[in-house]
Amino acid sequence: MKVLIPLIVSLSVVMCPLVRLSVLAVLLGVPLISAATSPGFPQDLEEVRARANAEIVAELEELANFCQKSRAYLERDRAYECLLVLVPDHKKARKTLGWAWDRKAGEWARRRKYRPPENNKPEPAREARERRDALLAGHRDRMLALLRDTEGVTLAQREAEIALLLRVNPDDPVLRDLNGEVKEVDGSGNERWVRKTTKRAFGTRQALEEQLREALDAIELTDFEAEPWETGHKLYYGVLLCDHLEQAGTSLGVADI
Repeated sequence: MKVLIPLIVSLSVVMCPLVRLSVLAVLLGVPLISAATSPGFPQDLEEVRARANAEIVAELEELANFCQKSRAYLERDRAYECLLVLVPDHKKARKTLGWAWDRKAGEWARRRKYRPPENNKPEPAREARERRDALLAGHRDRMLALLRDTEGVTLAQREAEIALLLRVNPDDPVLRDLNGEVKEVDGSGNERWVRKTTKRAFGTRQALEEQLREALDAIELTDFEAEPWETGHKLYYGVLLCDHLEQAGTSLGVADI
């Protein structure tokens, strides 16, 4: 043990942090989880994940090159955005999207305000979108199959992988459905993803509000000389008494309101 301690100290000084940590862990008998397997996936799954991610990265790089040559610049940037999720330090993607390495801060920073470019040719752009959708769908299906068929994968690990896949392709309907979300259109015509429970609750609330309005309209309210107030559907003078609410609740079939 007297010989081992100086050896450990010497190794801790000369080696890089990751190698130093690995050696110390082995010498001291401490289990080590490397950065590549930080989610704690089973080793066989982690190896397949690494190969699958390497393949999709190469395919996205090839797609970005196709877009550059075809002058489908917006689709090129979209491919690079997908790449940055999987490879945050991808230099070509960073440079194309207007990022630069800030040595002082030790992180990537926008060197200019990013403005999405335009596709100069519609046909190559359409082909690029189809290729990207097919690539991402294939990668998604492969990863979901791995999560389903590999023993030892926890619910938290499954959710973490789905969250990563959603960062690569935020509008994937299959992943959104697995995440318990559904697309809705608001009053302005804008689309957004919301939780299914939220949408159901909102629909129930709208229905109850409409029923309450009808119930309030069916009863007589006591008028007072007071400032007017808005119930959301009708202007009244006075206050709504407890017995009015009870009448509305009775008409709605609610015991306590």
